[in-house]
Amino acid sequence: MPTARRLPATGINVSDVEAVVEAAVGGQSATQVIQGEKLFDLVVRMEPKYRSSARDIADLLVPAPGGQQIPLSELATIKESSGASFIYREDNSRYIGIQFSIEGRNLEGIVNAGQAAVAKSVRLPEGYRLDWGGEIQRTPRS
Repeated sequence: MPTARRLPATGINVSDVEAVVEAAVGGQSATQVIQGEKLFDLVVRMEPKYRSSARDIADLLVPAPGGQQIPLSELATIKESSGASFIYREDNSRYIGIQFSIEGRNLEGIVNAGQAAVAKSVRLPEGYRLDWGGEIQRTPRS
């Protein structure tokens, strides 16, 4: 049974586990490269076949101080879930920003259709609200 309680027995720190996951999935800066007068981080990460699913990530090996390699699934619970990739905070509230661009169609028409579809099929729990903003914020017509 995967459990974080195994960490102390292995001598592995939480930061060790985080470093493996970060390097595998998000990438990690290995060095810097100079192109002309600009300096860029060279980021490395594992090939997609090692990080494309929760099962692949669970199989990642975390090095222990004694030299052994322990699968991540033995150190942590790995699960896939959906949710916001980033939650912003403003005015004592949390929000998720969703952006989109259109091409070849009328912005107001797209927004009106989107608002109608959302109003018809989305029911927000109490305490939640939906705001539409950006370039579509209308000014009163005279």
